[in-house]
Amino acid sequence: MFGIGLSAETISTLRLAGIVPLLAALAAYFIFRQSRVLVLAVGTLVYLLYQASIFLFVYQI
Repeated sequence: MFGIGLSAETISTLRLAGIVPLLAALAAYFIFRQSRVLVLAVGTLVYLLYQASIFLFVYQI
């Protein structure tokens, strides 16, 4: 596998930034009481897609 040569600190920062959608989903969970499951599902999906895109970007699979 070939990487793009990012430093470990940059990769760590990119992965840490993925927590933002989860925090937004938790905030929306308490604001929108009617559709809590949907909010958490969408937030988790966005988080997982972000982490997968970072993995694919870094390792270029």
